Amino acid sequence: MVALFTVAFTIVVVVLLMTFATAQQIPTVPCLDADARERTRALLLEGVDTALKQHTVGVFDSWLRDPSEQPTRAIRGMRAGISAYARSRAAALNWSPPLCTPKVEVPQ
Repeated sequence: MVALFTVAFTIVVVVLLMTFATAQQIPTVPCLDADARERTRALLLEGVDTALKQHTVGVFDSWLRDPSEQPTRAIRGMRAGISAYARSRAAALNWSPPLCTPKVEVPQ
């Protein structure tokens, strides 16, 4: 379960750093064309979805191994996972790296 939180937390941190860097206009991400930007966003969202699924399995496995204080512990774990999931999705959806401008050849 710790590994799942680590994956989800890492994704959140990376997306938030990219979001804050863009908001401060610090060029941390090279420009992307529209297709690459949407593909990258889709990969981020896919990773966040996978992390929540893995977290859910981990919470259930923990419940099976140690039924003490359940379902309170499971509820607390799922709330933390869902909170991280929601924040990560919002950050990925708000992420907006600069678009590359197409190079136009000037006749000489």
